[in-house]
Amino acid sequence: MDITQYKQKIDAGKPINFQRFLELLAPSPANDWHRYYTAKKISANQYQVTVLDHSFHQALEKPKPKDRIEATKQGDSHASNLSVAHILVWTNTKQSTPEVVVVFEKGAQHLSFRVKKKLLLIENQECFFRLEEMLNGLNHFVENQINIGDYDVALGNGDAVTNQLLQPYLKQYKTIDCAFDFDLAGLQMYRSLKRSENLNSTTVNWLAPSELAPYYKDFLLKAKTSKRLLSAIELAYELNLPHVAEAFRTTQQFMEQEMLLIQR
Repeated sequence: MDITQYKQKIDAGKPINFQRFLELLAPSPANDWHRYYTAKKISANQYQVTVLDHSFHQALEKPKPKDRIEATKQGDSHASNLSVAHILVWTNTKQSTPEVVVVFEKGAQHLSFRVKKKLLLIENQECFFRLEEMLNGLNHFVENQINIGDYDVALGNGDAVTNQLLQPYLKQYKTIDCAFDFDLAGLQMYRSLKRSENLNSTTVNWLAPSELAPYYKDFLLKAKTSKRLLSAIELAYELNLPHVAEAFRTTQQFMEQEMLLIQR
């Protein structure tokens, strides 16, 4: 933890590792800490800390950096979000490399193609770069065939696609069809896109057949914890995907989208 996090725990009345807290202070106040705090030991390394000098204590909290450069100067570039995001997009199946869309902080976009009305969003790199096989698998998987001529195809790259900076690009589409892993993370990404206020004019769909029982054998990924499995079941019901929830409940496992690359 950094010193701001220790300050916040003290403010919340929670015990802290007081020795570690002192190590983060400058040498002078650390050596003279009795002027600023009282500390009552409650276990091996945990102390209940009371503030004596509130001016000193308040000054410990770093102001939130306004950008990545300021955060770097404060010693942690990751304390601020990036001011730019990018996404890879196939605009046709004959391309040797995908297009790169770059979106800047205030919504400006570097875009070298005209977007179609529909976007197919593929979560994982393996499926995205093996596009022909992925499309074959999807068209065996879902009832409504995907005519790739109607779509741009973008790489979700895990949850990177939920980055707010990308939404000015995504909202240009009338429909976004999500080909995600059938697991908790995939559903969380879907929820984030579906409930985004910036995408309220875009229809966001979860790609799956109406009947998943023939694919239960492909649900081979064990959930890391039973809590994640239960959360996925609850979230699937919340998102009006009862057949997905039933697949999780019956198999007690998840399905990775790479299963669609397997020839049937």
